[in-house]
Amino acid sequence: MGKTNRIKKANKMYKNKDVENSRKYSERKNEIITYRLLILFGIAVCTVSFFIYAMNIAGSDIKKFEKISFAGLIITGILFIFSVVFLVYRVNQAVDESDRVIQGKSVFSVAMILFLSDLLIFFTYQLWIPFLTAFVITATALAYIYYLYQKEFFYFALFSAIGCCLLYLTGSQHLSEFFRMSFKVLLSACAVFILVFALLLIKGKGHLKSRPFKLNIKILEKNSKYFQFFILSVFISGFAAMSFFSVNINFFYQVCSLIVYFIIVGIYFTVKII
Repeated sequence: MGKTNRIKKANKMYKNKDVENSRKYSERKNEIITYRLLILFGIAVCTVSFFIYAMNIAGSDIKKFEKISFAGLIITGILFIFSVVFLVYRVNQAVDESDRVIQGKSVFSVAMILFLSDLLIFFTYQLWIPFLTAFVITATALAYIYYLYQKEFFYFALFSAIGCCLLYLTGSQHLSEFFRMSFKVLLSACAVFILVFALLLIKGKGHLKSRPFKLNIKILEKNSKYFQFFILSVFISGFAAMSFFSVNINFFYQVCSLIVYFIIVGIYFTVKII
């Protein structure tokens, strides 16, 4: 009897220790995510502020614009080289970055985006700055959704952002007719891809399965919702059809309809979290 009580007491101690360890791990994980998001927000604010400043430089002051963009190109180029060295070092040392606030792949991704953005500005001046501003804001929002929301809402937000981007490029006056037609085809392919993506995950109960390739990759949870993907596919396919048949509907209204739908779905998933 005494031996049984000692075993029960020991098991209870181990359970309490496991709970304590899991709680500490959860708190540490939340702390790391908070720091990552704060750093990302700071970078996004600085980048967008620079874009807005550059966009508002007068056309007559072109030399000032060239000097600023060239200085930005040198700075972002140095950061990009540093990020490559940092990433290679972390990979060679086999560093576990799961509990690190600063990750090699994240530093590399941010530095590459900043360098390519400044490179585009340097060669096209103010032409693509509005697009780059929207891109940075969207990428930051996607990162927040990835960390704070359910994975199905993240994929929905990602597909919505891709749809808006392709929709913008289909009617961009800065591109030739060939490229605009190419993006119209990609917009149609995006609608089909979203539909197939949802159907495959429904069939695989959240897993992407393929017997010939021996694939069984978990993408979403078993009880995930898919209604938002089907409606989004209908939206994008409708916009693609209108672009092919040259239906005269302003791009602004098309994007606004997608944003309104995105907000509705966002409210639904926010309520689910609460």
